[in-house]
Amino acid sequence: MELIPNPLLWNFIEEWKQRGMNLKFQVALLGFTPNDHSIQNKALKEMQVLMERPRYTEKVAEEGLISKFVISTSADPEEPLVFTKDHPIN
Repeated sequence: MELIPNPLLWNFIEEWKQRGMNLKFQVALLGFTPNDHSIQNKALKEMQVLMERPRYTEKVAEEGLISKFVISTSADPEEPLVFTKDHPIN
């Protein structure tokens, strides 16, 4: 018995994977608004995983989210961040 790939099933699975990633992206964006650093760290980690896919890298760049990420994770938005090898993000 030979197995034959089902393109309809494949497309259905891919569509649901994409919906799941879109939902994760939206949840990660919401995670940058609270002042809870543990929520922000989870959001950053999730966004890092999503940005490995070109679609989300483009979305983040188009919406100018990098500066928002930096500002939302900064202790004082008016104070510039200095990144060193000992910084928690590294």
